[in-house]
Amino acid sequence: MNEKIGPELQLSETVILGLRLSEGIEAVEIQRRFGIDLLRQYRQQVAEAVSLGLLECAGSRIRLTRKGRLLGNEVFWRFLPE
Repeated sequence: MNEKIGPELQLSETVILGLRLSEGIEAVEIQRRFGIDLLRQYRQQVAEAVSLGLLECAGSRIRLTRKGRLLGNEVFWRFLPE
């Protein structure tokens, strides 16, 4: 059984799976793959997670902090489609 998922869910899954990696995700790669500016589309979600000490941004790379790795679900739900 093949389940087709829409582009919005595919983007969310890519972001969440990428954040699970120690190197995090590269916004430029998301731009290339999905044609969206990740830092613009998820500006509020990223800003909230950064202010809580769960995410860090270095250039266009976003990754979980040490605290974020412990509380990953607090970050991941922010990137799920409504």
